[in-house]
Amino acid sequence: MIEEEEYFRVIEEHFLQKRGNPMLLNPKEWSLIHEWYDQSIPEEVVLRAIDRAFEKKAEDRLPLSLRYAGRLVKSELKKYVKSLEGKDQTKEPEAKNVGDYLKRLAENLENSCLQAQKAGNRALSEYLGKTHQRLSEEIVEPFLKDTCPNLQRVEHHLTTFEKEIEQVMLQMISDEQMHLFKEDAMRELKTFESKLDLAVYQEMLRRALIKSARRVYQIPRLSLFYM
Repeated sequence: MIEEEEYFRVIEEHFLQKRGNPMLLNPKEWSLIHEWYDQSIPEEVVLRAIDRAFEKKAEDRLPLSLRYAGRLVKSELKKYVKSLEGKDQTKEPEAKNVGDYLKRLAENLENSCLQAQKAGNRALSEYLGKTHQRLSEEIVEPFLKDTCPNLQRVEHHLTTFEKEIEQVMLQMISDEQMHLFKEDAMRELKTFESKLDLAVYQEMLRRALIKSARRVYQIPRLSLFYM
């Protein structure tokens, strides 16, 4: 999945090109794109939903709102996840690939624990170590033993772990490091200030801080969408 700023740009340009008029996105539409990004929905899923929305509204003379495409994103996402499972369940090549990917995720999370330890952040290191153990015991090992794994259930468990990490990650960063992260984030989001309402901007700022922490401690994204 691409970086946040590029994600916004790609979806905005594609939608405006399909709509064929110079009207810019409104704050609610920007907020909707943010929701999709926050849910780790791949940009190609959103673009397909936009294409389907315009196909359905081909004879409508009124400008199409991006929120109309939002109704179709969930159905396109289900198709995308289903496609990961593959059609031939007897050979299970996709399941093997997912199993290898999950093992790499566990290894990467263990490495993140070591990175935090090297940086002197004991609290974060201990938390990531416990999360690595839970990931291995609750997701990776059961998946490898399952003869007919359910990828949607795996994705749900991964995103649950992802949200848990994000909820506590910033609480374990020093004030000095947080200040540096915030300066970088505000520079990065400068182009969005005039397009977003305050609540959405603040949430994007929080996401940018999380991204900086992930980069420093090499914390992987926990989702099958990053395979």
